[in-house]
Amino acid sequence: MKEFPFHTFLNLVMFDRSITALEETIERKEAQLEQVQQQLQAHELLQEQLKEAEHVAQKTVDLQELDSKTLDIRIAKIKYNLDNVANPKEYASLSKELAKAQLEQQELETSLLDAWHTLESSKRDLQRSHSTHREQQAEITAQIAALQQEIDACDQQMAQLLAQRAEKQVGIPEEWLQKYEMMRNRITDPVVPIADKNCSGCAYVLSEQDLMRLSNRALLQCKHCFRFLYDPKLLNAMDVS
Repeated sequence: MKEFPFHTFLNLVMFDRSITALEETIERKEAQLEQVQQQLQAHELLQEQLKEAEHVAQKTVDLQELDSKTLDIRIAKIKYNLDNVANPKEYASLSKELAKAQLEQQELETSLLDAWHTLESSKRDLQRSHSTHREQQAEITAQIAALQQEIDACDQQMAQLLAQRAEKQVGIPEEWLQKYEMMRNRITDPVVPIADKNCSGCAYVLSEQDLMRLSNRALLQCKHCFRFLYDPKLLNAMDVS
C-alpha cells in the first residue's frame, strides 16, 4: 500500500463527518417540518369536514321543511274536498287519502325533528372547532416558519462547508480520494480506527506487518471490508484542525 499524508487525509475525514452530521440535522428538521405541515393540513381538513357536515345538515332541514309545507298544502286540499263532497264513495276515498297523508305528516315531523337536532349538533361542533382552530393554526404556522428558518440556516452552512471542501483535498493522492469517495457513498463510516488489532468496522484481524505500518502514520484499507484504517493513538500526537 502506498503511504500518503496522514494528517491531511484525516482532516478531510473529520471535515466530512461535520458535513454528514449537518446533513442528518437537515434531514431531521425536514422530517419535523413535514410532520408539522401534515398537522396543519389535518386541522384544515377537519374544518372543511365540519363545514360540509353543517352544510349537508342545513340542506336536509331545508328540503324536509319544503316537503312538510307541500304536504300541508296537500292535506288542506284533501280536507277542503272532504267538506264539499256529496258522493259517499268519493268521501271514503278522500278519507283514506287523508289518513295516509296525515301518517306521512307524522313521520315527516319526526324526521324533521331529527334533522334539526343533527343541524344544531353540527353547528355546535363547528363553533367549538372554530374557536380553537385559529389558535392551533397560528401555533402550527409559527412552528413551520421556525423550522423553515432553521433549515435555511443549515442549508447556508452546508453551502459554506461544501465550498471549503476542495481545499481540504489538496495534498491527498487522487487514487485515494477516488477510493474514499466510493466508500463514502456506500457506507456512513468509510474511515475507522483499529481496535485491539482488529478493524473496528468489521472485526477483521490485522497482520503484524499492517499494524506496524499503521503505527508509522500510514493509512491502509481493510482487506475484508475495504474501509480505511488508522491507528487512533496517533490522533493524540497530531493537531487536526
